[in-house]
Amino acid sequence: MSATTDTSSPALQRVRRAIVVADLVESVRLMQQHEDDVIDRWRRFVNEVRAEVLPPREGRLVKSLGDGMLLEFPHGATAVDAALEMLRRLARFNEGCPEDAVLALRIGVHVAEVVVDELDVFGAGVNLAARLASIGGPDSVSVSAEVRDQLLPDVDADVEDRGDCFLKHIEQPMRVYRVRRAGPVSGHHAAPMRGPASQMQPLLAVLPLASASGPDDELLGHLVADELIAVLACGAPLRLCSRLSSAALSRRGWEPGRIGATLGAQYVLSGRVARAGQEVSVWAELCDAVTGHVVTARSLRAALADLTAPGAAAVAELAAQLCDAVVQHQLARVRHLPLPSLEAYALALAGVTLMHRFSVDDFARAEGCLDALAERVPRHAMPYAWLARWHVFRVVQGWSPDPDRDRARARDLSQRALDIDPDSSLALTVAGSVKVSLFRDLDGAARLYDDALRRNPSEALAWLLLGTVHTFKGDGEAAMRHADEASRLSPLDPMRFYFDSHAAAAAVTAQQYDKAVALAERSIKANRMYQTTWRSLAIAQAMAGRVGEARTTVQHLLALEPGLTADKFLAQSPAGRFAHAQRFAEALREAGLP
Repeated sequence: MSATTDTSSPALQRVRRAIVVADLVESVRLMQQHEDDVIDRWRRFVNEVRAEVLPPREGRLVKSLGDGMLLEFPHGATAVDAALEMLRRLARFNEGCPEDAVLALRIGVHVAEVVVDELDVFGAGVNLAARLASIGGPDSVSVSAEVRDQLLPDVDADVEDRGDCFLKHIEQPMRVYRVRRAGPVSGHHAAPMRGPASQMQPLLAVLPLASASGPDDELLGHLVADELIAVLACGAPLRLCSRLSSAALSRRGWEPGRIGATLGAQYVLSGRVARAGQEVSVWAELCDAVTGHVVTARSLRAALADLTAPGAAAVAELAAQLCDAVVQHQLARVRHLPLPSLEAYALALAGVTLMHRFSVDDFARAEGCLDALAERVPRHAMPYAWLARWHVFRVVQGWSPDPDRDRARARDLSQRALDIDPDSSLALTVAGSVKVSLFRDLDGAARLYDDALRRNPSEALAWLLLGTVHTFKGDGEAAMRHADEASRLSPLDPMRFYFDSHAAAAAVTAQQYDKAVALAERSIKANRMYQTTWRSLAIAQAMAGRVGEARTTVQHLLALEPGLTADKFLAQSPAGRFAHAQRFAEALREAGLP
């Protein structure tokens, strides 16, 4: 049948739909023996299906007869969910009835291209759904292979293969499956991985974005979601569900809590896209899958070509905002909940983030988080590595009441991390930072950074700190190259200011003073408490002849580090014995540092 329109009948449209046929078992006998009661219960049941079962599943009641219903849905999974829900609800209408008055349905579901109008559905697919219903017993749902392909076993339903079955008036046998309500989620859908490494980062499920401008733009929602996943996979403090797993659940109409429980995800990102000509609007909503609360909602508008291009700046900015929202959400939990009640990923995110804020109160709280994390996962290297890093910063920032003790503690903790996992790129990187920051061993640190990168070429912190070794040695070109690689690998790092700060120092050494100023100012905009950035900014400004600006910068620096002098800078810096450090000290003196 071809789609046609005329003035005397509703418009016809050829579409792909899931067709559900539900037949009342032994309807003739029931009507003969309990006519008034059966009619009353059947009418109330049909009305409940129409009012409560169909709307949340985007279903339509095409027709209701005295002993059956014909329904259509946009997707096989929602059709099966509706069919199983109908069986569950029908049981309530049988409560208190004699055995011979029990209503029972047999249901068939098939996905096919059919012809629809506002009143009816036509085509061979409708007949196939009816044939599938006819071979089932009471309270059964039989589906075709086309429906089975749209189901997630153990999630959408318990699926049983009945093999090839001969259906009435169908010449060739047809593969048929029986479906029942799925039991408790099990297997690989049940929960997140339980290994120590998986406990350190929350899991995010990114659903394909729905189209607000019609089915023609459905692919656009998938493309934007895929680009978000690609960006988030680079340096975000999150684990990501596979796109296939997320996409499989995207059309179920489930609330975030159910999606999160199914995938083991703590966060669910959903949203929609709308296109008007060559301009696209995107709305994204990040939900806490445990509570169902919205963590953040964001929107953006961009040209279609810009939005779908690899590495699109608009998508990268949206991804950065979402990452920041997750970090802030976990920090709020850490501040308001006792540490023993928090998950490992909350402790890890909070410990690392608070440590890098370089405020005294946050810094102290970070140690508590990392200590609690080490107690929670004592056989994982990561907590001990970050605790070692905490002691490094305590000395470098001038906050240690006993620097010698903190140096020894940093060395011991970094060694403990390596004892637990000698191949941990993070542990090797932190061990290198202990050597260079506390013991001025540049060559020993470089060997550890190289070792970390051999084991994990994507360890952004190792690239950054190896670049810092080149900065200390005066090799600006190598320092910039390594800092750029670190930024490329970790574009969404919550400590982005820290990467910018070290890149600014590299740019100073490479005599790229304007770039150094820009990087330092961006870093300071994100975090004003990191003293190293102010030093790099003052040096860059002075070396570029912007002495007035450098003097203002030095005043900010002295407010953070009151006892700093040019001689003390040289004594503390691992670069102190190199000629370029002498030039930097002179620039600081010119800028007003005592």
